[in-house]
Amino acid sequence: MFAALAVVLFWSGFNIVSRLGATATFTPFDLAAIRFAVSGAIALPLFLDEQLGPTTIAGIVVVSVGAMLCSLG
Repeated sequence: MFAALAVVLFWSGFNIVSRLGATATFTPFDLAAIRFAVSGAIALPLFLDEQLGPTTIAGIVVVSVGAMLCSLG
């Protein structure tokens, strides 16, 4: 059930970013960066949990906010 929810979330996010790209002045590289930064920020805590042991909620927030700030800069 979680995987199905994740797929719906990623695909709907892609559609929203595509619509944003059509109405704003983003380059294709900007759109690709937004798409991969958001999905990477969502998937990174799951990867870290598998590789390094349990991840706290604070760690997930820090990684997600850091990824968001890196994608903006």
